[in-house]
Amino acid sequence: MNTSRWITIAALGLLLSTANSASAFDGLRKGFVLGGGAGLGGVSYTQDISGGSLTASSDREGSGAVVTTFKIGLGLNERTLLIYQQNQNWVDFTNAFGNSVTVASGSGVIAVNHYLSEEGGLYLVGGLGVATWDAPFKDNVTALVGGSILVGLGIHFATHWSVEFDLSFGNPSDTQGGVKLETKATNFSATVVGLAF
Repeated sequence: MNTSRWITIAALGLLLSTANSASAFDGLRKGFVLGGGAGLGGVSYTQDISGGSLTASSDREGSGAVVTTFKIGLGLNERTLLIYQQNQNWVDFTNAFGNSVTVASGSGVIAVNHYLSEEGGLYLVGGLGVATWDAPFKDNVTALVGGSILVGLGIHFATHWSVEFDLSFGNPSDTQGGVKLETKATNFSATVVGLAF
């Protein structure tokens, strides 16, 4: 099991163990929260290969993306949520061999969502965690894993519903046989998010 999956499992375990089931889904943000959403966005990236006598860098490229998001965590009070947030930007990517593959450029972070008012309205998002660059529908492909930072702004427009704009930066990489492949990715997204509390 790779490092990002262990981090995800540990984060989920920690958040679930601290959530009080008696305060789950009672209409208050304080307590257990669970949500997800979808939207549109994009990925801007470069790729570097280095090792031995091989060194190559790509130009910055970009692509539109379909975005999915998942949130689970704990409302510390009515204005502040401590959550695990996973954003995946799904893009069609043409690899060095000319093959088209679907790549998931992801950011899994421990984040804080801070509402500017108890009634909802605007909220800020910020988190640190793990960036991934993966071709999940291809066999024998190793996911690239690295650090990630995510910032965002949301607008809570109805009970349990918001529109969220996120920007994440990551540098997932992997080294095999002395050759390092690194992707420097910037993901941006606009998603409609439903959050049960």
